[in-house]
Amino acid sequence: MPGMGGPIMPMFALALLGCLGISLGSTCLPDAIPEDQRQNISMNGISMPLGLTVGASSAISEMYAILASEILGYNVVQYPSPSTMANLHYLSGCDGVVPVEECTWPALRHVGFELWESSWADPDWLAKKEQLGQRSMQMEGSIGFSGKEGLYVMGPARQKSREHSGLHLAYYGNLNASWFHPENYAANVSQVDINKLSTCKEHSLAGAQLYGQVTGDADGLETVDGVISYKCWQDKWWLAPACRSNPGSCMAVVTAQGWAFRELTQQAFFHNIPMAIANGLDFATYVELNAQLQSFLFWWNPDTAFVLYDTTLVEMPPWNPSEQKQGILRSATVVIKLQGAVSESYCHCDSGSFLWEGHCEVCMEGASCLGANRLELLPGFFSREEAPGDVYNCFDERLCPGGPPGTCAAGRDTSSVACTDCKEGFREGNDKVCEACGDGDYAFFGVVVALVFGAVALLYALLLNEAKSKQRSSTLVVAAGFQQFLTIVQMLSVLRRFEIDWREPFASVLVFLEVLSFDVEMLSAHRRTWDLRHGTVSCVTQLSPVGLFTFRALMIPMLMCVALVVHLCYILYTGCKSFKTSNLLRTIGTMFLIFFIVLFSMLVAPYQCNAHPNGKLTLKRYKNVFCDREGDHLAMLVIGGFACSMPVVFLALCTWTVVLELPRRIARSDARFLDACGFLIKRFRPGMEIASVFFLIRNALVVLCPLLHSTSGQLLMMCIILIFNSIMVAFFKPWRFLICNCLDNVLLAGMLVILILGAISVKDSDPGATMVVVMLFLMLMCLSILGTIGHGIFKHFQQKYRKQFRYFLCHQKNAAGSMARLLKMELEQRLPGTKTFIDCDDLNDLTRLFSYVGQDTQTFLVLCSPDILTRKWCVGEMVTARANGVDSLLLTWPSFVRPDEKFIAKYPTIVPDINELTKYGISLQDVEEALRWLAIVPGQALPEQISPTTTHLMVTGLVTAGTKAPSTKLSARAQSFTSEYGTNFPVLVDPMNSEAVAAAMVLSSLLKPKLLGTNLPLPSIQLSGLEVAQEATLSLLICSHGCFKSEQLQTWLLQASRLPKCCMIPVITEDAFEMPSPAFFAELQTTSKLTDDELRLYVMVIKALFQEIAVVFVPQNYASTHEDLRLRANQAASRLMATLQPLEDKVAKLQTRFKSRVTTRAADGVETDVANILGARSGEMVSKGSKDRDSEEASTAGEPFLCANSEQIFEDADELPPVIQQAF
Repeated sequence: MPGMGGPIMPMFALALLGCLGISLGSTCLPDAIPEDQRQNISMNGISMPLGLTVGASSAISEMYAILASEILGYNVVQYPSPSTMANLHYLSGCDGVVPVEECTWPALRHVGFELWESSWADPDWLAKKEQLGQRSMQMEGSIGFSGKEGLYVMGPARQKSREHSGLHLAYYGNLNASWFHPENYAANVSQVDINKLSTCKEHSLAGAQLYGQVTGDADGLETVDGVISYKCWQDKWWLAPACRSNPGSCMAVVTAQGWAFRELTQQAFFHNIPMAIANGLDFATYVELNAQLQSFLFWWNPDTAFVLYDTTLVEMPPWNPSEQKQGILRSATVVIKLQGAVSESYCHCDSGSFLWEGHCEVCMEGASCLGANRLELLPGFFSREEAPGDVYNCFDERLCPGGPPGTCAAGRDTSSVACTDCKEGFREGNDKVCEACGDGDYAFFGVVVALVFGAVALLYALLLNEAKSKQRSSTLVVAAGFQQFLTIVQMLSVLRRFEIDWREPFASVLVFLEVLSFDVEMLSAHRRTWDLRHGTVSCVTQLSPVGLFTFRALMIPMLMCVALVVHLCYILYTGCKSFKTSNLLRTIGTMFLIFFIVLFSMLVAPYQCNAHPNGKLTLKRYKNVFCDREGDHLAMLVIGGFACSMPVVFLALCTWTVVLELPRRIARSDARFLDACGFLIKRFRPGMEIASVFFLIRNALVVLCPLLHSTSGQLLMMCIILIFNSIMVAFFKPWRFLICNCLDNVLLAGMLVILILGAISVKDSDPGATMVVVMLFLMLMCLSILGTIGHGIFKHFQQKYRKQFRYFLCHQKNAAGSMARLLKMELEQRLPGTKTFIDCDDLNDLTRLFSYVGQDTQTFLVLCSPDILTRKWCVGEMVTARANGVDSLLLTWPSFVRPDEKFIAKYPTIVPDINELTKYGISLQDVEEALRWLAIVPGQALPEQISPTTTHLMVTGLVTAGTKAPSTKLSARAQSFTSEYGTNFPVLVDPMNSEAVAAAMVLSSLLKPKLLGTNLPLPSIQLSGLEVAQEATLSLLICSHGCFKSEQLQTWLLQASRLPKCCMIPVITEDAFEMPSPAFFAELQTTSKLTDDELRLYVMVIKALFQEIAVVFVPQNYASTHEDLRLRANQAASRLMATLQPLEDKVAKLQTRFKSRVTTRAADGVETDVANILGARSGEMVSKGSKDRDSEEASTAGEPFLCANSEQIFEDADELPPVIQQAF
């Protein structure tokens, strides 16, 4: 029967009220048809009264009964109906909710006025409706108003919550037990008389199976006799997961006859609400219990049962028709009004809805429903004509102009999802317009293939030229800059995947940059290419989405094959006999490295989906493919999973190469390997080759950003990646050149600005998640502040009670650098767990120099070399130590003089740049007071001759200074030094040069751990007055300034030259060292105490000595950090472990060769000119270990006197004294 219009309803209401006073058996209306004149209706030849089902709409049912009986003249019988589901079955000929087989026809009940949308759309009913066929009841219209059902909360519970916590209980999010405790304000199960409740199985079986399917909550169900039912506590209460472990904490929710049991259980599960749900014995008990509890309940309106209790409907998530069709009932139910009509052709929906499949659907996003069944799509949205309510988002208004369902832009295929495809014979051109394919499109495709071959060939040639020629720094800068440019372009192409409404002209810039990034997707069937031609794959061949994705996935192997073809062509062209694998690997690796983001980004496309208003998901780049893990999508997931292994394997190989293999190959000097992996390491400074792996990992993470669900999450992840990247670049400076590090940070800063501005236009769909992230970072900021403050407090007390440095060595680099290094090593060994400050190891920031002295040092030790007071930085350190009361000691050189008042008065003229300390808060007056303070600082004199013994005593005195006088008795360690004298590995050093002796001791200390476990003896310092041991097999000569004038050193060298097995290597330990010159030998003639024979032999020994390449070991140098000195000691150890020639043999060969030359020249009548014999070409070096000396003499005009690393080579032997000339 048709429903009644809204304006007529008040009149019927008044008429009904007027009938209330009429006695039973009389009529209501004055012109009513008498009861004995009324008739039955006839259905299929069976006569029966008109049957009405009466439920919540009792008033409307009563009015209709009056009209049907007194105006129309029918006999009317009213049947009570417990629920809408029962009502649907009654009207279909079923005696309640029973199987179809038990239903009879014709039905005894014919008209009902109560229908709830949740029951009408129930999957069980829809299935039964299909079984019933034409016997099923029919929807004829609406009675003119809608009702609401669901979870309600009564006033007392809301009031209690507001008073105690301010929590609003009428919102589902505030009922989540993970965040709040709504059970504190609601009635619990203990307050309900369990005898007034029915068992779960009496009314609640229908929704149990559906609950298990959509939630997977197996603990909330049980199977009895093969029937799935709700698992209830005490057989009465179904407990939600949020309170199942503690039933006493559950909110009691009482319904009746199983009403909404299905909806309430799902809402409790999905929204984590701590509910216990039960059924009252009957409707009256249901009303009685909820009136007592005044808490939460299932209710509906219009209904008067609880209007006096200030009930409020709990707001659930907005109605989701897609979920409702799947049986997911977590959202609110919606009841839509229909305008009354006498036939279906006259049925129309109100504004905001449209008629579909016999009932009104809510107008989806992207559509406009004006009423009267008119549905129009907004620009940028699409639905098919046969399914107008199935709305898709086109994500581009140029594809979908809007209008009636089934409308696409010109030339686009309306059968494709969201107008994605152009019609056959068309391809996408400018502004997304589909244009007819032309002949040029086919030619363009061939041109692109040719260009790919040409580009790979060009890259191969450039890399080959790079390998053959010596790279200039300018060329490397250009190459690094181009690599950074391509990387940032590819990052911007990833940024285009974010759902951000970029405006012009930046949107066009992103399109242009995507082409520059060599994104091979520009050849896809649905994307634009270059601005001159718009050829596409769709004009050449029709590929399915799976075929197109497979083509892209094979792009990497195809590029590798192209590189292989180019490499083979090169080998054939040049006629090379070897395969030259390094050239091929270098080319393939460079392609992977440069285009890593683009190639990886193509492969993760099956994991990126777009959501549409109809609840369906499609791939972002393949919009015809649904994200359902079936069919095409499943095939693409499998292909993508295998294809993604290629970049992952490349990343793993690069990591293995840089981290494990590269150090081993460098140690073996494998130049071919270094050349093959040059694409990874050449652009980074030595020691930072790992940066190439770091950048690859960064690129991989950038590619994964679009996989996040929300745009805000994508922006957040990318910002974190780039910020971390910027910090790493600023801190480690990985690029080989400073300008490249600066460029990298500038580009990263620009990207961050773009991301921040893009985030402004993002409409975040999940503000709650955004707030969680904001709070996390706010907490991180607060923790960082607290951590910094705590660190400062800790440092304050640490500096007060335990300083960072036990000693600070203030020294003049060129006069005491080696001694400072020796003292640092000795002090740290003597006092384990402490640190001694020395600038070349511990000073990274010059501005912190004085703070190290004043705040982080326990004892300030000044190495008082003669000119230390002329060094402004050293004086500044002294001023700071005095001002901060740091314990101080002086270690004075023999020639050091403490400053007097005359010196202090002239100090500004002696050190003119002392005023530069003013910028650090140090005035001239502070300097003068510090110089006076030196007179009272306790000190210790440096021994005139440094040896292991005197050094040990000196360090002991420094350590015990201020506590007791240094002991003059040798300790066990000092005595162990004496036992080392005369070993088989003497280190020869000028004993009068304290810096040289200190350098020798440092080198000896670093060499000993390297030689342990070998067959070589351990080095020891040769003491003055002792002879070189006859058993000596190895020796080091410490070359310092003026060392060859030392009488002691002369004696040792002559002794070593007579030993049959003693091999010697020179070690340069001072930058001021100079090779012996003619002037030196002339001076030696007059000053040396050697006899003529000894002097001639001495000159020959020096010449033989420098046939070995000298080891450079200069502790005085500012760049000589501890690690650098260890590396140089390793080099010295390697030289010592190699095969060496004894010094005696070298001297003998030199004497033999000299005599041979003199004899040959005399036989030829050539005057023997020592100048011709000793004349040497600067930069020429004697080759050591040569087996063919005669051929070498024939090809050389003259033998060089010293090796190539000497600073001066004899140019004119006539300048030599006669005695020395006679040596040759």
